[in-house]
Amino acid sequence: MYRIPDKDSVYKIKYPGTKSDITVKFEELLNEEQLEVVTSDLGPSICIAGAGSGKTRVITYRVAYLLSKMNLRGKVVLLTFTNKAAKEMLSRVGQIVSNYHSFVVGGTFHHIAVAYLRKFAEVLGFKKEFTILDNEDSQELIELTLDELSLKRDSFIQASVLLDLYGLMINTLKSAEDIILEKRPYLLKYADEITRVFIRYNHKKETLSLMDFDDILKFFFILLSQHKEVKKSITEEISYVLVDEFQDTSPIQAEIAYLLASETNNIMVVGDDAQSIYSFRGACVDNMLNFPKRYKDCKIFNLKFNYRSTENILSIAQDIISSNKEQFKKELKPIRREGDKPWLVSAEDSEEEARFISSRIAELINDGHKPSEIAVLYRAHSHSMELQMELSKANIPFVIRSGLRFFEQAHLKDLTAFLRILYNTDDEISFRRLVKMFSGIGNSAAKTLRDKFLASKMDIFEWIKSVKDPPSGKAKIGFEEFKRIMIGVEKLRDERPSEILGLFVKEFYSDFLKRHYPDAVERLIDVEFFVDFVSRYNNLSELFSELSLISNLEVERGKGAEKSIDDYVVLSTVHQAKGLEFKSVFIMGLAEGMFPSQYSMSKDRELEEERRLFYVAITRAKDHLYLSYPNSVIRQDSNLFIKRRSRFLDEIRDIDKKVKLISIEYEE
Repeated sequence: MYRIPDKDSVYKIKYPGTKSDITVKFEELLNEEQLEVVTSDLGPSICIAGAGSGKTRVITYRVAYLLSKMNLRGKVVLLTFTNKAAKEMLSRVGQIVSNYHSFVVGGTFHHIAVAYLRKFAEVLGFKKEFTILDNEDSQELIELTLDELSLKRDSFIQASVLLDLYGLMINTLKSAEDIILEKRPYLLKYADEITRVFIRYNHKKETLSLMDFDDILKFFFILLSQHKEVKKSITEEISYVLVDEFQDTSPIQAEIAYLLASETNNIMVVGDDAQSIYSFRGACVDNMLNFPKRYKDCKIFNLKFNYRSTENILSIAQDIISSNKEQFKKELKPIRREGDKPWLVSAEDSEEEARFISSRIAELINDGHKPSEIAVLYRAHSHSMELQMELSKANIPFVIRSGLRFFEQAHLKDLTAFLRILYNTDDEISFRRLVKMFSGIGNSAAKTLRDKFLASKMDIFEWIKSVKDPPSGKAKIGFEEFKRIMIGVEKLRDERPSEILGLFVKEFYSDFLKRHYPDAVERLIDVEFFVDFVSRYNNLSELFSELSLISNLEVERGKGAEKSIDDYVVLSTVHQAKGLEFKSVFIMGLAEGMFPSQYSMSKDRELEEERRLFYVAITRAKDHLYLSYPNSVIRQDSNLFIKRRSRFLDEIRDIDKKVKLISIEYEE
């Protein structure tokens, strides 16, 4: 067992002063606000860095200033959200202070934590050479745990969903039951079993000296909070803690930062509460909002000068974010001139909205804009479905930062496979994909069922009712469920495709998603949009002709010459676009239930995060901003559903003066 050495048996090498003879004229390199932050005294401080205000520059020069001017006697710990960000910042520091390597430790929370855990693992009961599991290994260990507890893998929550819950528990410092109630209420019926799984899972890891990705933070927090001598040993070597993107830290990450700085209280956190948009990952905006309450004597700095966007764009962003109650009040000051007025476009429906965006993008490209300088942002990936189709038809190349193309996603392929079986029973790939969704049916059982179906020479409904020898073992339950669904579908076989698909989703697929995917709610939104899309078609022949057209256009385009990254328009969710900037930005789907999301409108706290998300979207634009919304959608019952434009648009003051109101007409 590891023992903390006695003080008398330890020789400590004292750090030489970090003060450098290098003369840096900080006042010539920074504006007045930035200089105040960079040259501030030691002690706790918070820097509220507005969008486009030079946050990275401030952090870089703050580290350089600490090393060259403050004569520190310990390390500076720079905590970032990616190791890439830390390397970039430290590379810039190295251009100013060449010998920084001895005095700065930079990286993600996990990166810093692992280094200390390796040193003190035995204190926690782990071997020094403990193994860190990757995601695939963690899932496998969860699956072994399910087997040991006799929980059927096919019918119980899948390992990926359990790992997601476990990660949220660690990051939020909450119990499994609290997380389920707050984040995944549809899993409440499994709460007792989930707790049993986590207890066994943790026991197995500790017995085998294993940690998963989330355990790294858990055990580092335990090391710092429950082992005083270890904490003292670690913190005595640290002179200063600097945290980037503090608005995106989880509760456990914030606590770790506080503990690392506890010896001196020399801590600076940098970020923008108005850009806190990752609560679904466990991030907590309260970390930033409550920092001045935790450190009563902390200095508060504001970076308000925006170097990115025009005055007209920033004015709208300011109007939007000012409606949030929980925030540091701020007002961005544009460095750039007034610029063009943003457009506000009212479209008849989502198809027309997509046509407008596609047409306008074509015009911008023809006017000399690089496609890569144009981005279309949306709240949910499903909102881009029609746009992807229109861009494909117009032969405008695009790249998707928010994941796969809409129809290539696993859950959309599942639904398409179901419909293809009704359209073409010879489609073996779709048949296998469909039956394997049901509990216990694997590759072997799927092949057997397929062979029996073909041998019967019946249509699928007649065959499934006539089966006398269903699969045995685990596959039997799944087959009976498949049979029940198909008998229900048969009663609707003469109805529109959307009616049939709606039954499949309601009776089976909705629950399937909740058990199989951590982001089930987002996928269900996609499913809802797909069902609405299918409702436009009277029969499956029309539907698959359209889908085939899009697929073939993609194939044809792929046969052309290789394109550089500059040749692609960017499509992205707002979450994926954070930190990026573009000359021209389209924000689409600005209707109630779309943006803000239908799941956020009943809770003030969630609605405020949606507003921050819109603020982030607006502040990605440098020169041109286009805001658009559909006035209606056709639902699966074929009725026209009138939509109201987003409440966020109504928060723009003097909207008639600040935006250019655009209506859509068609040329011959």
